[in-house]
Amino acid sequence: GKVIVVLGADKDEIVRRVNMPEAEIVYNAGFEKGMFSSLKKGLSSLSPGKAFMINPVDCPAVKKSTYEALIRQWERSPERVHIPSFKGRRGHPAIYPARLVSEILDSPDDLSGGLNFFIEKEKEAILHFDTADKGVIMDIDTLADYQCLADAFKEGKND
Repeated sequence: GKVIVVLGADKDEIVRRVNMPEAEIVYNAGFEKGMFSSLKKGLSSLSPGKAFMINPVDCPAVKKSTYEALIRQWERSPERVHIPSFKGRRGHPAIYPARLVSEILDSPDDLSGGLNFFIEKEKEAILHFDTADKGVIMDIDTLADYQCLADAFKEGKND
């Protein structure tokens, strides 16, 4: 499928520094409204009738095998929401059915709860994907988080 990267702040520097030849770059001029506005911007570039996977940029440690297994699960039940979890904690990336696209696009950028509003609404349709991949719950919010993750990769602890 198509990879859509939504950029906001510092977009010019990111494009200059990061090689993304296979990705469609979309600029969210309203990025200060929050992540949900960026999600909507990305979905507006999606072909009609397509499901979508969301993987936040601050969650880089997910293994390729986890993506592949999650996609296989989605292929068996494309009308469901698929969310990976590690030891009971919900993580990323998640796959959402095509039927949610228009509803999300029609909602306000400042929707209370953002995407979590739809996750809660769809809770009966969620298929959790239990994985031993701790990367699904690892995110980088601070320099210390980044250093910890970088050290784990250097030491081979990301297996």
